[in-house]
Amino acid sequence: MRITVTTPAAHPPIERERVKELIGVLDGYDDRTIDMLIGAATAWAEAYMRRYLIERELCVELDRFPSGPIVLPFAPVRSVSEIRYTVCAGVSQILATENWNLALAELPPQIRPSPGTTWPVVTMAPDAIEIDVTVGYGAGPDDVPDDIRMAIGYAVAHLKENAHILPGRAKLDMPGIATGMLDPHRVWV
Repeated sequence: MRITVTTPAAHPPIERERVKELIGVLDGYDDRTIDMLIGAATAWAEAYMRRYLIERELCVELDRFPSGPIVLPFAPVRSVSEIRYTVCAGVSQILATENWNLALAELPPQIRPSPGTTWPVVTMAPDAIEIDVTVGYGAGPDDVPDDIRMAIGYAVAHLKENAHILPGRAKLDMPGIATGMLDPHRVWV
Protein backbone atom coordinates (compact mmCIF):
# COMPACT_ATOMS: atom_id res chain seq x y z
CA MET A 1 0.00 0.00 0.00
CA ARG A 2 1.33 3.38 -1.01
CA ILE A 3 -0.21 6.60 0.22
CA THR A 4 0.31 9.88 -1.61
CA VAL A 5 -1.01 13.27 -0.51
CA THR A 6 -2.66 14.76 -3.59
CA THR A 7 -4.07 17.87 -1.88
CA PRO A 8 -2.21 18.95 1.27
CA ALA A 9 -3.74 20.42 4.40
CA ALA A 10 -4.46 24.13 4.04
CA HIS A 11 -3.56 24.99 7.64
CA PRO A 12 -1.60 23.57 10.56
CA PRO A 13 -3.74 21.96 13.29
CA ILE A 14 -2.72 24.63 15.79
CA GLU A 15 -2.16 28.31 15.19
CA ARG A 16 1.22 29.93 15.80
CA GLU A 17 -0.29 32.42 18.27
CA ARG A 18 -1.89 29.57 20.22
CA VAL A 19 1.48 27.80 20.46
CA LYS A 20 3.04 31.00 21.74
CA GLU A 21 0.34 31.19 24.43
CA LEU A 22 0.82 27.56 25.42
CA ILE A 23 4.60 27.53 25.73
CA GLY A 24 5.42 31.17 26.21
CA VAL A 25 7.00 33.60 23.83
CA LEU A 26 9.77 31.95 21.87
CA ASP A 27 12.50 34.54 22.29
CA GLY A 28 14.92 34.48 19.41
CA TYR A 29 12.58 32.44 17.23
CA ASP A 30 11.04 34.12 14.20
CA ASP A 31 7.62 33.08 12.93
CA ARG A 32 9.13 30.94 10.18
CA THR A 33 11.08 28.88 12.71
CA ILE A 34 8.02 28.50 14.94
CA ASP A 35 6.04 27.33 11.90
CA MET A 36 8.76 24.77 11.16
CA LEU A 37 8.58 23.50 14.76
CA ILE A 38 4.78 23.24 14.47
CA GLY A 39 5.21 21.33 11.20
CA ALA A 40 7.70 18.91 12.74
CA ALA A 41 5.54 18.37 15.84
CA THR A 42 2.46 17.86 13.67
CA ALA A 43 4.24 15.32 11.44
CA TRP A 44 5.37 13.43 14.54
CA ALA A 45 1.87 13.46 16.09
CA GLU A 46 0.17 12.34 12.86
CA ALA A 47 2.66 9.50 12.37
CA TYR A 48 2.42 8.45 16.02
CA MET A 49 -1.39 8.33 15.96
CA ARG A 50 -1.82 7.28 12.31
CA ARG A 51 -4.29 10.13 12.00
CA TYR A 52 -4.49 13.04 9.59
CA LEU A 53 -5.59 16.12 11.50
CA ILE A 54 -6.55 18.74 8.91
CA GLU A 55 -8.57 17.77 5.85
CA ARG A 56 -6.57 16.67 2.83
CA GLU A 57 -6.89 14.38 -0.18
CA LEU A 58 -4.96 11.13 -0.50
CA CYS A 59 -4.47 8.55 -3.21
CA VAL A 60 -4.07 5.03 -1.81
CA GLU A 61 -2.45 2.61 -4.25
CA LEU A 62 -2.59 -1.17 -4.09
CA ASP A 63 -1.13 -3.85 -6.36
CA ARG A 64 -4.24 -6.04 -6.01
CA PHE A 65 -7.50 -6.31 -4.11
CA PRO A 66 -7.20 -8.22 -0.82
CA SER A 67 -9.19 -11.36 -0.13
CA GLY A 68 -11.27 -9.40 2.41
CA PRO A 69 -11.82 -5.72 3.14
CA ILE A 70 -9.34 -3.01 2.27
CA VAL A 71 -8.08 -1.82 5.65
CA LEU A 72 -7.10 1.85 5.60
CA PRO A 73 -4.28 2.22 8.18
CA PHE A 74 -5.27 5.76 9.16
CA ALA A 75 -8.15 7.86 10.39
CA PRO A 76 -10.34 9.86 10.35
CA VAL A 77 -11.67 9.06 6.91
CA ARG A 78 -14.28 11.54 5.75
CA SER A 79 -15.08 9.95 2.40
CA VAL A 80 -13.92 7.79 -0.49
CA SER A 81 -14.74 9.46 -3.77
CA GLU A 82 -13.53 6.89 -6.28
CA ILE A 83 -11.91 3.48 -6.66
CA ARG A 84 -10.12 2.92 -9.98
CA TYR A 85 -8.63 -0.39 -11.06
CA THR A 86 -6.69 -1.70 -14.05
CA VAL A 87 -7.84 -4.75 -15.98
CA CYS A 88 -6.01 -6.57 -18.77
CA ALA A 89 -4.29 -4.51 -21.46
CA GLY A 90 -3.89 -1.62 -19.02
CA VAL A 91 -7.50 -0.45 -19.29
CA SER A 92 -8.60 1.56 -16.25
CA GLN A 93 -12.12 1.26 -14.88
CA ILE A 94 -14.04 2.88 -12.03
CA LEU A 95 -15.61 0.55 -9.47
CA ALA A 96 -19.26 1.55 -9.17
CA THR A 97 -20.16 2.87 -5.72
CA GLU A 98 -22.93 0.30 -5.34
CA ASN A 99 -20.24 -2.42 -5.41
CA TRP A 100 -18.47 -1.29 -2.25
CA ASN A 101 -19.20 0.09 1.23
CA LEU A 102 -17.11 2.35 3.43
CA ALA A 103 -17.16 1.16 7.05
CA LEU A 104 -16.32 4.28 9.06
CA ALA A 105 -17.48 2.74 12.34
CA GLU A 106 -14.52 0.37 12.15
CA LEU A 107 -11.16 1.52 13.46
CA PRO A 108 -9.18 1.35 11.31
CA PRO A 109 -11.72 2.23 8.60
CA GLN A 110 -12.40 -0.38 5.94
CA ILE A 111 -13.71 -0.57 2.40
CA ARG A 112 -15.70 -3.75 1.80
CA PRO A 113 -17.32 -5.31 -1.23
CA SER A 114 -21.09 -4.84 -1.08
CA PRO A 115 -23.05 -7.90 0.04
CA GLY A 116 -23.32 -10.39 -2.80
CA THR A 117 -20.33 -8.94 -4.68
CA THR A 118 -16.60 -9.60 -4.78
CA TRP A 119 -13.65 -7.46 -5.75
CA PRO A 120 -13.00 -7.45 -9.52
CA VAL A 121 -10.04 -9.26 -11.05
CA VAL A 122 -7.22 -6.83 -11.80
CA THR A 123 -3.92 -6.93 -13.62
CA MET A 124 -1.13 -7.85 -11.22
CA ALA A 125 0.88 -4.67 -11.49
CA PRO A 126 2.11 -1.94 -9.20
CA ASP A 127 -0.64 0.58 -8.54
CA ALA A 128 -3.32 -1.55 -10.21
CA ILE A 129 -5.82 -0.02 -7.78
CA GLU A 130 -6.12 3.68 -6.86
CA ILE A 131 -8.47 4.92 -4.15
CA ASP A 132 -9.21 8.63 -3.67
CA VAL A 133 -9.74 9.33 0.04
CA THR A 134 -10.57 12.50 1.97
CA VAL A 135 -9.19 12.43 5.51
CA GLY A 136 -8.96 14.75 8.50
CA TYR A 137 -11.14 16.08 11.30
CA GLY A 138 -12.11 19.15 9.26
CA ALA A 139 -10.76 22.15 7.39
CA GLY A 140 -9.45 24.19 10.32
CA PRO A 141 -7.65 23.95 13.65
CA ASP A 142 -10.88 24.22 15.66
CA ASP A 143 -12.00 20.89 14.14
CA VAL A 144 -9.05 19.06 15.76
CA PRO A 145 -9.65 17.76 19.30
CA ASP A 146 -8.18 20.07 21.96
CA ASP A 147 -6.02 17.38 23.58
CA ILE A 148 -4.32 16.66 20.26
CA ARG A 149 -3.61 20.35 19.70
CA MET A 150 -2.30 20.63 23.26
CA ALA A 151 0.00 17.62 22.71
CA ILE A 152 1.39 19.28 19.57
CA GLY A 153 2.05 22.41 21.65
CA TYR A 154 3.99 20.31 24.18
CA ALA A 155 5.91 18.68 21.34
CA VAL A 156 6.83 22.11 19.94
CA ALA A 157 8.11 23.15 23.38
CA HIS A 158 10.13 19.94 23.61
CA LEU A 159 11.66 20.47 20.17
CA LYS A 160 12.51 24.06 21.08
CA GLU A 161 14.14 23.07 24.37
CA ASN A 162 16.14 20.26 22.76
CA ALA A 163 17.09 21.92 19.48
CA HIS A 164 20.76 21.75 20.45
CA ILE A 165 20.80 17.94 20.20
CA LEU A 166 18.81 17.57 16.97
CA PRO A 167 21.28 18.10 14.11
CA GLY A 168 22.94 14.80 13.18
CA ARG A 169 22.12 13.21 16.53
CA ALA A 170 20.16 10.24 17.75
CA LYS A 171 16.39 10.14 17.71
CA LEU A 172 14.71 12.61 20.05
CA ASP A 173 11.88 11.07 22.05
CA MET A 174 8.82 13.20 22.58
CA PRO A 175 7.71 13.96 26.13
CA GLY A 176 5.49 11.47 27.94
CA ILE A 177 2.79 14.07 28.49
CA ALA A 178 2.42 14.53 24.71
CA THR A 179 2.41 10.80 23.94
CA GLY A 180 0.01 10.20 26.84
CA MET A 181 -2.43 12.75 25.42
CA LEU A 182 -2.20 11.18 21.96
CA ASP A 183 -2.42 7.51 23.01
CA PRO A 184 -6.26 7.41 23.18
CA HIS A 185 -6.35 8.62 19.56
CA ARG A 186 -3.92 6.05 18.11
CA VAL A 187 -5.09 3.85 15.27
CA TRP A 188 -3.83 0.30 15.80
CA VAL A 189 -3.39 -1.75 12.64
